[in-house]
Amino acid sequence: MLTIIILTRNRTQWLHKALSKYSSLNYEGTVHIEDDSTDEFFEKNKEISEHYKKELDIKHFKGAGYKEDTQTKRMIATTRKCLDRVKTKYYSFTSDDDFFSLVF
Repeated sequence: MLTIIILTRNRTQWLHKALSKYSSLNYEGTVHIEDDSTDEFFEKNKEISEHYKKELDIKHFKGAGYKEDTQTKRMIATTRKCLDRVKTKYYSFTSDDDFFSLVF
């Protein structure tokens, strides 16, 4: 099985669209949301992920780099930590505004 890792920061509308897409595709793997958002956006993203938990196996985490001052530092810290959380043999990273197609 595959884990899709979605990296996001303060982009609630894109996270919603991404999860809606995976839900419509009946994605059966795990979705890890690595969320470097500020507290306000993190709570909104948490509500969205809770909504989709009925249809998807979602794990929503506060990204390890959310306090870092640059995008590069945030991504490095979050990426390192999130790989420790993946339990599947295969995984793939994506951004909140990129969507995988399960049909090729």
